[in-house]
Amino acid sequence: MSNPNIEIVPLGEASQRGYWRYNSIADHPEYVPIDPEKVAFMRKRISERMPTGVVSDAVRETFAAPAQYRPATRSMFPGGLGYVQTSYIGSLVLPEWQAQPIGGRPKEAASYPVTGTEKFTINDREIGPGEKPDRVDIAVSFTALTLKVYGGSVMVEDRERDEAAGNLAGLDLDMYKLGVIETATNTLKEKHQATLVKTTGNYSSGTYYTTLSGTTQWSHASGVAVDNIAGAKRTVAKGALEDPDLLWLSADAFTALRKNAQVLTAVQYGGDKVSPGTMVPPSTLVALFGLNIAIGGARNATTPGGAVSEIWGQDAGLVCTAPGQMLGVRFGVTATSTAYPYQATERQGLIGGRGGDESVYTDAWKVAVVKSTAGYLWVNASTAY
Repeated sequence: MSNPNIEIVPLGEASQRGYWRYNSIADHPEYVPIDPEKVAFMRKRISERMPTGVVSDAVRETFAAPAQYRPATRSMFPGGLGYVQTSYIGSLVLPEWQAQPIGGRPKEAASYPVTGTEKFTINDREIGPGEKPDRVDIAVSFTALTLKVYGGSVMVEDRERDEAAGNLAGLDLDMYKLGVIETATNTLKEKHQATLVKTTGNYSSGTYYTTLSGTTQWSHASGVAVDNIAGAKRTVAKGALEDPDLLWLSADAFTALRKNAQVLTAVQYGGDKVSPGTMVPPSTLVALFGLNIAIGGARNATTPGGAVSEIWGQDAGLVCTAPGQMLGVRFGVTATSTAYPYQATERQGLIGGRGGDESVYTDAWKVAVVKSTAGYLWVNASTAY
């Protein structure tokens, strides 16, 4: 039975349906690039000088011969390696597809492109004299969904505006209040993105997530973060037929990884002047693991003035994001629309006796899993610092 939510689109028309917000992690305004020569140098030093017992033999092989687990014809990662440390990382972990409404469809109707395994299909048919090769028709599957709208409104009375002008010089009260709603809406989107990635039921099976506790956490002296990440990379590569390219970290997991005993021991043989007991910089983690890194610091409260908590908790994970590719293997997606965000202001002449202006800010999105084997999750990778 055909899926009514799947639409087949000719390859030449795919780009008309929308575009990816971040074509690569390098497009993020807070991206910090890493010198590829540093990556190559560290891998060489680790493979040649690291003593036996620091990491497992299987992990050492990945440093010595990366071609064993990554196809040699595939460039490492478009845009180079680097890291982003900011409040919002959800649209990097779940790439944001900005759909273009077409054919008179509602602005909340969106679809995003998915990819299959067609490139692995072989045609073992000999072509005889006078015969034509079999034709291969390439089309793109789009999954349709309906976006959900979120946001809020603010009121600025004329009397309030006059008082602010006299006592808060230089403050644009209208823009300030509207900015609060915009920030709250963006934080809600980050919460939805983190919830999807941090939910174990969104992964193919228990093979793709692990709950760490006690001595297995990266914050513990016995935690083996290098072995954990190297093993998870292979799990994803085998299940998704693509290597993960992004390591996302909660703020606590980031701190734990920088101080992890196995990481500190490993980088002694990687060319960095780091001694046990110190914290390595983000650039060292990027060079060590050969992955882009996103560190999330967003916080939220469910009620005004309520308790504030960190959205990404103490978890960490790996995902495929297909950077720089229109079509590619991705764990998940954040579907949005070019018709949003929306902002409007309306005059309310009866408010406060002198009137005022009501402004509204809304945005629309929906997060979805695209390929449940294209990610790996560590629940409670670290204790809370």
